[in-house]
Amino acid sequence: MLAAVSNVVPIQSARSTKDESGKDILSIRLNTRGQRPERVQAANQIIRDYQADTVKRAEALTRKEAAVREAIGAMFRTPAGPDRDREVDQFLENYEDTMDRQDLWYRYEDYRTAVLQPGLSPEQRRLLFDAGIGELQLPLPGQLRRPAVTQVRQYEP
Repeated sequence: MLAAVSNVVPIQSARSTKDESGKDILSIRLNTRGQRPERVQAANQIIRDYQADTVKRAEALTRKEAAVREAIGAMFRTPAGPDRDREVDQFLENYEDTMDRQDLWYRYEDYRTAVLQPGLSPEQRRLLFDAGIGELQLPLPGQLRRPAVTQVRQYEP
């Protein structure tokens, strides 16, 4: 979304914060100086479409959360036995899979910031990118794995 907006109107800043309830809030400032009004409107429409999609995804997540809560409640109302054991095993597998995906999502935080955050200097991008690559435990190119070795000439009298 940030890339799409910046193709229409330059982005002055983009910040992600949390409100008092813990929800993420994305604040975007557009550099509208010298921009045609229709370009600004197009950028604002991209942002509104993104916000509407985010609301839909948040509602879907809330529905899934309610379904999980209901399933857990039903699981404990089921009498002990093989059926309940299968339900518990399935629940635990789903939970583990979800936590793995969430962990992977958080591991990309530095990488996303390095690539998407407007206004960073090349040095800041490089540092965040390197931290992201390290967090993801991806291999570095061969020449970056070990320090460079320099040859020191011997002093001959």
